[in-house]
Amino acid sequence: MKTLLAGITTLILTIVIWSAYDQVSEPAIAAPQIEAEVTLAPGNGLWPEKPTIPEAVIVPTYTTSQASPSVRRYQIKYGDSFHKILLSLDIPAENANSLAYQIGKQIDLNQFQVGNEYRVRYTKDTEQPEMLTYDLESRKQLVVDFTINEVAIEDKQIDIVVKTLQTPIHSSLAKTVLDHEAPENLADKILSVFAWQIDFRHLLKGDYFNVVYEEEWADGKMLDCRNILAIQFIHDGVAYKAYGFDNGNGWEYFNAEGQNMSYAPLVFDQITSLYAQKRFHPTRRSYKAHYGMDFEADLGTPIAALKDGVITRARYGRANGNNVKIQHSTKLSTQYLHMTRIDSAIHQGDSVKQGQVIGYVGSTGWSSGPHLCLRVWYNGKQRDPLDFDFPRRADITEENKVYFRDVVKSFQDRFKRTI
Repeated sequence: MKTLLAGITTLILTIVIWSAYDQVSEPAIAAPQIEAEVTLAPGNGLWPEKPTIPEAVIVPTYTTSQASPSVRRYQIKYGDSFHKILLSLDIPAENANSLAYQIGKQIDLNQFQVGNEYRVRYTKDTEQPEMLTYDLESRKQLVVDFTINEVAIEDKQIDIVVKTLQTPIHSSLAKTVLDHEAPENLADKILSVFAWQIDFRHLLKGDYFNVVYEEEWADGKMLDCRNILAIQFIHDGVAYKAYGFDNGNGWEYFNAEGQNMSYAPLVFDQITSLYAQKRFHPTRRSYKAHYGMDFEADLGTPIAALKDGVITRARYGRANGNNVKIQHSTKLSTQYLHMTRIDSAIHQGDSVKQGQVIGYVGSTGWSSGPHLCLRVWYNGKQRDPLDFDFPRRADITEENKVYFRDVVKSFQDRFKRTI
């Protein structure tokens, strides 16, 4: 009997010991099984679903807005092409081939870059794509019309919004503008207004400006500052005021008495570069001295001689493009670079008068866009154009004085409230 009881006891103890051992050892056995489960079908609860092909490649992700619910915004992804995008929109292959060919003939496909946005408008009833638009630059867009299977380049619809910015300068003019989420080129516009009155390379902390300006918007995005309507700038305790007005030649800036604030040889959009010993050259991609003053302007804008003189150069140069140099005295000469063309009446050895058109704004030579680079030579050396007292551009005409006074009056109270 004792032997039987001992046997039963031994059996029970063996079962308990093996059960405990199995419970302790289970995690060690289960660990490699979990690693192996990556091969199991998705949705088993151990690993999240992970398709072998990313979903965005099959169905492009998009966003919509309440203002235009029928328009979906997409972003170009790696591996995309216009042809692939058209097929993803269920455009028939024959039409997609034709449209992709037309697109390639219309634009430089180097502008098609990952991360850029394109928009597709859908019909409200059938939700079929009827139009695709793709931004080429700030004011141009590629339009693909699926209803007629045609491609065109069109101007965007630009909306103008008037804004006001009043602020002291904390570090630099450019940083102050960006800190307030204003258009980046507003700083260039402000510099352009007062370049001949204020040295913007030596602004003081606490200098203050109050500016009323126009913002350009397209497709819900801010593009640029269009024009400054009025501005007061306080530098070193002195208040400078200017008012924007079209005197008949384009948008320019004048003081309250109607005197032109500009001494430039043309009507320009903004000054993009001052005379500097070191500047990053946009086409040479290196730092070098910039012995001139750059005025951004529309292609073909007339350029006038700053003073009477004799033409000493009127030709094309590899770096300077079409350029004209005028000798005004034994010491002083001016040079005008990157013209699209030199005026047909201008030849080496000819005499010119102040204000006479000598050429037209272009982008020839080492240039990244339409502009004029003005250079000044004194005693054979290049100098800062702002160091010289050139004649001022035309003041407000008699016929425009009444209208201009109304403009000044409309902003005077606003400037009186400035600190």
